[in-house]
Amino acid sequence: MERLALHEAMGWTERRARSDDPVAQLAAAVELAGELSDVGEELVGHFVLRARDAGCSWAAIGGAFGVSRQAAQQRFTPSGQRSAAWPEHFTPDAQAAIAIATDEMRGFRHNYLGTEHVLLALLRQTSLAATALRRLGLDEDAVRSAIEDIVGYGETPPSACHGIAPRVKKSLEAARREARNAGHGKTRVEHLLLAIAGSGGVATQILERQGIDETALREQLARLLPDAPEVAAALRRGPQGRSRLRRR
Repeated sequence: MERLALHEAMGWTERRARSDDPVAQLAAAVELAGELSDVGEELVGHFVLRARDAGCSWAAIGGAFGVSRQAAQQRFTPSGQRSAAWPEHFTPDAQAAIAIATDEMRGFRHNYLGTEHVLLALLRQTSLAATALRRLGLDEDAVRSAIEDIVGYGETPPSACHGIAPRVKKSLEAARREARNAGHGKTRVEHLLLAIAGSGGVATQILERQGIDETALREQLARLLPDAPEVAAALRRGPQGRSRLRRR
């Protein structure tokens, strides 16, 4: 069985690091390992959804993983069966953005909820995130066209079982970190926007196509908060005080 050889991964890491510095190479290795993990999750998720579409039970799917039916079902819970309060600790407008994104996913007949759907959903709202994006020259039509070009339309029936891309799951966690950095108890739409922008997924690609990088996005959001200088400063700084947007 063919698999990625260690020496090939090491070569990719060294080329990505573009440096002989051991720390730079280590950072590149960590980044590559994360991306390979994401690909693996997306690969498994794709075939789980295919198995469900073919009528396979959760017990059978769990057997393939060596886990219980309940464990398999929990890992790949369809987004349409989430509670109305999902995701937890998000403001109502941020929760609404996820609901709108789910509708967009079904409209594109995709079998997963991706960062591209979330970006499109944010532009369909009236919010700080949408205003920032529009001031940077991005609108709903441009995002919709980019999704059609990069991903295209799928063939999944709207009533079928749908999954959540690993990058969206990670983005929800990153959005919580953005909220805590800003001193907010709940995650808002602007935190969600910054999270998907730094996800390395399709949303990142769409923003890059429009020439929107993280610095510009954070600055625009901060400018929209003249009466909240501390929050604006936190948005400019980010959770770790460094750029999170990655080019691929």
